[in-house]
Amino acid sequence: KHFASGFDAIWVHHYNAGVEDFQTWGLGMEERIYLTGTRVQPYAVLGVGFVQILARDSASDDEIGFAPRLGAGVDWYVNESSAVTLDAVYHLTVGGIEDHDFVTVGLGFQFF
Repeated sequence: KHFASGFDAIWVHHYNAGVEDFQTWGLGMEERIYLTGTRVQPYAVLGVGFVQILARDSASDDEIGFAPRLGAGVDWYVNESSAVTLDAVYHLTVGGIEDHDFVTVGLGFQFF
């Protein structure tokens, strides 16, 4: 197994960018590229998605745009039927939502 595909959803309840407050949600698809086939498997993440930036005040318009992503992570196979996964992914916001880049960090558990 050297590749894995997945879909995800993100939601950021509130963040402040200077003098404005925003809320963000998005949907994406990503590909994991595994570097080893051992019990501890580091991987690279490449993906694409769309993000909507919602202004929490009336001074700005809500925007939706393209957000490619790049990251890295590791899967640790505890045994043959479970794994712990940790990753960090940089979301590059472009077009109408540029300058709202962000990083997500995930910790997960997999059961097979």
